[in-house]
Amino acid sequence: MIKALLLMYYLDISLGVVFLCLALPQIFARKVGGAHAIRLLTTLVFVFLVAGVAFAKYLAGTAPRYLTKTEQSNPPAAISAYTRAIRVDPGNAQLYFRRGATNLVSGHYGEAIADYTKALEIEPTNPDFLIARGMLFAKLHDAKSAGQDLDKAASQYVGKKTPEALTQMAMIAQFQPGGVDSVITFATQALEAKPNSSDRCDALLYRANAYLSRAATGDGDNALRDSTDAEKACEGPAKATSFFYQGIAQELLHEYEPALAAWNRDLELEPDDWGALYSRGMLLAEIGRPDAALSDLNRVIDLQPNNPAGYRGRAKIYSRLGEQKLADSDLQKADALAERNSPGFPAPTIFSRHLNLPWEQILPLPTKNR
Repeated sequence: MIKALLLMYYLDISLGVVFLCLALPQIFARKVGGAHAIRLLTTLVFVFLVAGVAFAKYLAGTAPRYLTKTEQSNPPAAISAYTRAIRVDPGNAQLYFRRGATNLVSGHYGEAIADYTKALEIEPTNPDFLIARGMLFAKLHDAKSAGQDLDKAASQYVGKKTPEALTQMAMIAQFQPGGVDSVITFATQALEAKPNSSDRCDALLYRANAYLSRAATGDGDNALRDSTDAEKACEGPAKATSFFYQGIAQELLHEYEPALAAWNRDLELEPDDWGALYSRGMLLAEIGRPDAALSDLNRVIDLQPNNPAGYRGRAKIYSRLGEQKLADSDLQKADALAERNSPGFPAPTIFSRHLNLPWEQILPLPTKNR
């Protein structure tokens, strides 16, 4: 869609140029008076410029709506398209925000922070922008900057009892002291406030994740209940996340076949969900199916070549298969990656107890469910 809009914009400008070229000979062939010709040409130029700029503004305004699928399936194309739209409308904060989110998904953390910062220069108190940058700072282990952004975002919701405000507070609470209990409290209040389907989905997922992170063993029963309810409320990638959490909860409850079935359903919706592949692979190894497990971990490494978790998981499987040299090689790769890529996999939050929880699933980006 975005490419079609850009094409129409450039076509509009091109047609304007062609029309002017064709009109000029006609004007002077009819020996139109100089003043009249100038007025006519000025009018034509003005019409085409206004049309082109108006269409460009429309393009910039619709970009966030139409690029979600591109962001997920082809981030470089999405980033390029947002960059073109920003050239047309550099004052549009949403364009920087969307490009920042796409840079984040691509692992371009510095570019993402720069885009979020630019968006905040235009809209300094936008809580979505503050939360996004704060989440990324937390991912990069910059607790001070993360706290500043998230506290500033939280201050805009304090005292508000709307489902949206309470859901946002549940998200922010993930990074604050006493996070698990606060997440559960805010999410419960949001659910009691009769939220729309989007906020209900988010609140259920946040609360399910908090239950999974409780104490040393997690609260599988409550997490399973919430993630099953979320399955009905969520759509798209968020529905896949509900299946992911169902699998984690069922694994905690030692219900291994249902856990595998849940991750299978997740992967039917999101074939490249490395968290589900990792979880399924590690459980398959535990129940004595190392060949299938190895296939899943190989896929994880294909999708996340800079993620130490994939190599550590595969090392465990190689050890079970008696391939100690291969296991040692993977452990060395994991250690090297961990040293080089300290910001990353997963973020240092209350939810990091499960090594397999991917950042984008733990804290859904705005593209996940909005």
